[in-house]
Amino acid sequence: MIIFIKKDAFFRIKSRNKTLETRKYSGIFKKIKIDNNITFVNNNNKINANICNINIFDNINLLISNLDISKVGVASTEFYLILLQKCYSNFNGKLITFEFKLI
Repeated sequence: MIIFIKKDAFFRIKSRNKTLETRKYSGIFKKIKIDNNITFVNNNNKINANICNINIFDNINLLISNLDISKVGVASTEFYLILLQKCYSNFNGKLITFEFKLI
């Protein structure tokens, strides 16, 4: 599975500071399973990883209250919310987080 990702997140993954990705629970992300191999892509750069944990949340408040911020590679929950708001116009519906290990 190929997952396109922004430059800053890509480099946090590459430096192993980010081990958790958040997405809306729709499309291909409804099919993701533990032990799936994924490829993060930014421009021509690629990183391969393996899914080791998945959580599905009914809303953004539940996600934030259960989030281990150290796994997303940012300093605070508030800053992470700002990053998510740049990616999504709204947080309606379920969200999925998946933890991964580089391979």
